[in-house]
Amino acid sequence: MKRFFVIILLILVVSACSKEEEQKLQLSAPEAFAYDVGGSWELHVTTIAKGFSQKKSFAKYAAKLSYTLDLITPSNDTLKALVSGVEERSEAEPLEDLELEAQADLDSTYTTGKYECIFKVNDKLSGQTATVKKVLKLGEN
Repeated sequence: MKRFFVIILLILVVSACSKEEEQKLQLSAPEAFAYDVGGSWELHVTTIAKGFSQKKSFAKYAAKLSYTLDLITPSNDTLKALVSGVEERSEAEPLEDLELEAQADLDSTYTTGKYECIFKVNDKLSGQTATVKKVLKLGEN
């Protein structure tokens, strides 16, 4: 009976140590800026994703992240999915991080003021989601 408990304990210890720690999707270093292109604006928003799942296939590591960019205007209106896209990457080595970039043209109806950019990312392999926000002052130095 004593041997049985020792064997069970050993199996539990080995199985607990052998499980990979599940990573959590994280977004960091958000940046948002806009260029004045003569009566309109060119908006650029970036962030860095880490902790996403990767699938190994044929000696390549692949990741797939989808994203949307929402914009909250100075009048507190929310423009849902102003930009959306999918970033798929495949490399020979595991990916440490991915830089995601969203670009949009803002016409002359976008007035100067404080805008909030909301970058939402979904890891298509794990189903995890993450969000990061960045304030942008359009037309102000």
